[in-house]
Amino acid sequence: MKQDLPNDIAVNIKDKLRGLRHALRRTRNADTAEQTPVLPEMVLNRAANVAATVMDKAFSTAEAISISLVSNNPAIHETAPDVQSLNSYFTTGSEGQRAFHRDMYYLTKEVLRRNKAENALIQETVFISIFNSMNQRYGADIARLNAPATDIIQESAKLCAALFQEILRQQPVRQTNSLPKNALISGFAAISLACGLATAKPVDMENIDNLESAMLAVEARNAHILAALEKNDDAALQKLFATLIFHLP
Repeated sequence: MKQDLPNDIAVNIKDKLRGLRHALRRTRNADTAEQTPVLPEMVLNRAANVAATVMDKAFSTAEAISISLVSNNPAIHETAPDVQSLNSYFTTGSEGQRAFHRDMYYLTKEVLRRNKAENALIQETVFISIFNSMNQRYGADIARLNAPATDIIQESAKLCAALFQEILRQQPVRQTNSLPKNALISGFAAISLACGLATAKPVDMENIDNLESAMLAVEARNAHILAALEKNDDAALQKLFATLIFHLP
């Protein structure tokens, strides 16, 4: 049952539990990778590994409990969510904010899973900061999404590019030695593009995996995206997103 727990406190609790679990898993994996020691050190290490496994499960259970305190439907936290439109995230008040940082966390987790880098640490609190920054810096652009005269593809592309750059600037993923930097950049580009597709083409993208479509499109244009980032060329980045939104699905 959902409890009256402030959103920022709940997310901070989840992130701290995730951080502790992540540290335990790294320690356990490091111990496993070492050469097998002789007794009695081997026995002690095995005991420590068992203890770490128990604590890992305890932290996972605690995280599940913390989720149940703030969600009416805890099951949606177990899989990658459907990508929602920018309108849904940014123009529906506190519910939109909660959906944004929750969805961004699990979409990032899914991108990492598809890149076989599942043990990276993702900080959901950073997505709250990203949400606030987007509202402060692009509030007028967000408001134009619902205006009848708006060129929805261009406006969506502009906000996609802004969201992509804000995610890169604040960097919600930590400790990703197993994942090349460019792969993470591509993943965030795909998440941002998926939001743009859900905004500009909700009917066309019905029953289609937005994230999968976006990842394939970004992969095809990855060199151009990286070049635009390197040159700090916002216009080129927006044009790339607009082109992809226009041609997809």
